[in-house]
Amino acid sequence: MQRTRNKRASHHQSPVRAADAGRYVASPLQWLLNSDSCLNGILISLIIPIMSEEITQNMPDGHSFEERVFARFDAIDARLQMLESQAEQRALETKPIWERALAEIVEVKERLNTLEQLSNRMIRKIDVLSKDMLDLRVDQTGIEDRLDKLESKPVQ
Repeated sequence: MQRTRNKRASHHQSPVRAADAGRYVASPLQWLLNSDSCLNGILISLIIPIMSEEITQNMPDGHSFEERVFARFDAIDARLQMLESQAEQRALETKPIWERALAEIVEVKERLNTLEQLSNRMIRKIDVLSKDMLDLRVDQTGIEDRLDKLESKPVQ
């Protein structure tokens, strides 16, 4: 195949010249490597090494690449299914534990509410008691003042 010499060729033009129209272009990559194309001033052929036309050899086990890839996918799928079943099993095993824990949390919350109600009642009682004590102290102070006045008067 001959190289295309027109560096200003638009990307809409075919990579094959009119004179080469009957010739087969192996691949766009091959055409790109054989052309004088540049990427940021560097020849593409320096960036992408030229590959040989040899067919990739199969692995010694005789299985094709696709068979090996699908076998790996099957193995990954099997592992994923095993992990999912283990996760479901653990969820079933821990469910009673969580149910007990939630029941205990509800019980503690109910007891806390009861204690809070008792605490509020005790606070009201202490408030009433302190007001009563204050009233008694006021009355006592009044009585002491009257007693002082009586004691300070001369006896007639």
